[in-house]
Amino acid sequence: NSKKNFNDYLSNIRASRRQDYKKAIDNNFKTFEEFNSNNIKSLLAQTFERQNILKNSLKQINASKHIINDSIKNKYGRLLISYSEDKKPASGSLFLFDKDCAYYYVGATNPTYRSYGVGTQVIIDQMKYFFQKNIKKFDFIGINSPNRGDFKTSFNAVPTVYFDLFLKK
Repeated sequence: NSKKNFNDYLSNIRASRRQDYKKAIDNNFKTFEEFNSNNIKSLLAQTFERQNILKNSLKQINASKHIINDSIKNKYGRLLISYSEDKKPASGSLFLFDKDCAYYYVGATNPTYRSYGVGTQVIIDQMKYFFQKNIKKFDFIGINSPNRGDFKTSFNAVPTVYFDLFLKK
């Protein structure tokens, strides 16, 4: 990402992302940084249940909890949760980061609030924060399915092969 500032970046993402972001704000969803994994774990379970893969994903949720808590405690992760006007967790995202780059680690949304653009809100508000910290490189860590791939590339993510593996006989 070679954008100069957050507003420059925001003006260049897909129009539907900007519309989602505006919809979340217009519907009084607000994002807050959190320091434990309870709400994101619950949101992940709701997301996996909606996708009908909860039973197979419980280990993944548990493993994520340790990474989320450790990254927050040791200040290399930032968890953001969007709340509805009636204070219900609507969506969340965790980015891991170093001095040069922010890495999208996990995101999840309560199915009740999906149509309000809150999944977009927690990503854009993360990016706004990292721009303020002078981190302007974002890694969305793969596009392993068509729907997730389209969602991630709609933030101007460019698919990039970042490793090659050669096995010698």
